[in-house]
Amino acid sequence: MMKSMGFYLSGLLVAASFSAVVLAEQVCDNTVKQTTPVAAFTVNGDGTVSDDFTGLMWMPCVQGLSGGACATGTAQAYTWQTALQVVTTVNAESAMNYGYSDWRLPNIKELATITELQCHSPASNLTLFPATPMIANYNSADPQQVTAYSALLWSSTPSSIYYSAAPSTGRALAWGVNFIDGGIVRTNKNSSGFVRLVRN
Repeated sequence: MMKSMGFYLSGLLVAASFSAVVLAEQVCDNTVKQTTPVAAFTVNGDGTVSDDFTGLMWMPCVQGLSGGACATGTAQAYTWQTALQVVTTVNAESAMNYGYSDWRLPNIKELATITELQCHSPASNLTLFPATPMIANYNSADPQQVTAYSALLWSSTPSSIYYSAAPSTGRALAWGVNFIDGGIVRTNKNSSGFVRLVRN
């Protein structure tokens, strides 16, 4: 798999701290088969989580959070470009990041493998990946749901479709997963999204 090639910039951590990030009450439907059962993963002694099928090792927390329940710190949101670049900073601090220096942003296929489609708000196995963040932005739907993209996690995969019909704008879209419902979405690279890193 292609390694992420981040570039360090002094302004790399222009990430926004979201104090408005909340955990909605997760809703699960036990009649739907689990897509990320705990038995399909190994929780390693260093705190990382390995997918026994794909062989990928994941950070259990998004960037900005730490601890066994990902309860320490504040989830950081990034644009797509800064999400790619944060990898360099993380890998330079391997002692503080589970002892590895080859973390990368997952591609969209990889990121989609850790969605828990039995649940929503978030569509995440909270035993393996606790505190999947969501920004409070509720509507009046019944049942209440968080507005789309408020739980976006970035992938490294850009979209080949232009943001507008004008090619001069460049390819300004990238793929991510909306962990409200586990949907794969294409959104503006300047939007805010969270980051969960992976390694082979």
